[in-house]
Amino acid sequence: MRPQVLRNLTHEQRAEERTSTWLELFFDLCFVVAVPALGRGLHDEPNLGGMLRFLDLFVPVWWSWMIFTWYATAFDNDDVPYRVTLFVAMLSIRLAASVGGSAPSRRKVSGLVCS
Repeated sequence: MRPQVLRNLTHEQRAEERTSTWLELFFDLCFVVAVPALGRGLHDEPNLGGMLRFLDLFVPVWWSWMIFTWYATAFDNDDVPYRVTLFVAMLSIRLAASVGGSAPSRRKVSGLVCS
């Protein structure tokens, strides 16, 4: 396993656009599904408690997306440990969305597949 090094881009390399991999696009799609699932919990419980619960789950979801996006851009890495970490993160975000999207009386974990 090689150490991660920040990309030192030349002017010509900065002019070229970096394309996303299919895994990164699927990773983004999991967040697109997770945010409305968390919002569904807020819809079911539109009070201060529901808002605090929504923020309690939304902030980690948002920051995890920001961190993974920064990492993918800064290091441009596509090795096996990075891919495994992305899959684990996708399952974790989906789990948080499924728990946060249900009302407190219906706390069940379902929908672990990003779709």
